Amino acid sequence: MCQGREWHGKLKPGGRVPAVVPDLDGSQDRRARPCTCQSLLEEYGEGISTPPHRHLEAYDQLRRNDFDVSKLVAKNFSIHLHYYNPGSMKHILGKVVEQFGFSKYDIISADNHKDFHFILEKQQRSPPPSAPGGSSFTVTSAVGRVWRDAPHLG
Repeated sequence: MCQGREWHGKLKPGGRVPAVVPDLDGSQDRRARPCTCQSLLEEYGEGISTPPHRHLEAYDQLRRNDFDVSKLVAKNFSIHLHYYNPGSMKHILGKVVEQFGFSKYDIISADNHKDFHFILEKQQRSPPPSAPGGSSFTVTSAVGRVWRDAPHLG
């Protein structure tokens, strides 16, 4: 979620972030819980940039393996530890739009696929201050759409 701040700083007004995301519901980890906005913000606040011990323990429990988590940490073992589905991503992108200066997002997914796509769009610049209603940004609408079984955006 906090990646939104990074993306916002690099995009021109009207720029888009397209992404393909593994769908938790179509993965072997489907027993895991999707990540929440709150958990992502907590990790960002803690300055977490490498998998913490608790993530590796959760992974071990999820996979029902008998990992020696301390050895994995010592080896700098890294795995995908954040899980998303279109529903959880809708909440996360909604917060990104609300907090980081994006105007809208689209999520494109289809049943029986192992991934989904999203497109996040940065707000357009407003008219110059001399024009009526000028300000630094104009929010066209904080819109989020979820497309199911859509071959393309129209």
